[in-house]
Amino acid sequence: IYTLSLHDALPIYIAELLGLRWKRVNLSKDGIMVGVRLLEGESIAVRENCYRGVFGTVKMKSRNRDLPIPKDVIPVLQRLMESSGFREPDSLVFATEKGTPQDEKNLMRRVIKPIAVKLGMPWMGWHVFRHTHTTLADQLGMALSDRQAQMGHSDYRMTMLYTHADMNRRRQTLDVMADRLAGN
Repeated sequence: IYTLSLHDALPIYIAELLGLRWKRVNLSKDGIMVGVRLLEGESIAVRENCYRGVFGTVKMKSRNRDLPIPKDVIPVLQRLMESSGFREPDSLVFATEKGTPQDEKNLMRRVIKPIAVKLGMPWMGWHVFRHTHTTLADQLGMALSDRQAQMGHSDYRMTMLYTHADMNRRRQTLDVMADRLAGN
């Protein structure tokens, strides 16, 4: 459930989520140093990933990014830290009982898919969270440049591929346009 909450709120790839270490999660309001950079309060520094148990750097320079943590996610992360047996700075945020990386396929099969099936969304996959995030951010008025930074895209066109058109918003605009053209 914690994985679902964080993944839904942040545009982070599952490999980045599974490679997230506590030293790159700043739950305080004050800035902290992460390497040679200041990480603002209540934010996450995406610098590493873990794909199928192998750690590495993020694929592209633009994916090295700092993400603000939504206010509702902060207490979730605080509870997760408090209940974890692994709180050292290099410990994984989402570790197994042994402190090793979670497996994305197991999480999908054991956690996400059962919830998705109950919700009538058996097609759910990890990438859906990124599409949902940027589409909702667009609908809520987040600037394209901010969505691009959130997603870690070097090119705005990639962000636009993740942003899905809002039929109702388009319809409302067309209705206003039609009214003006009709002299209403």
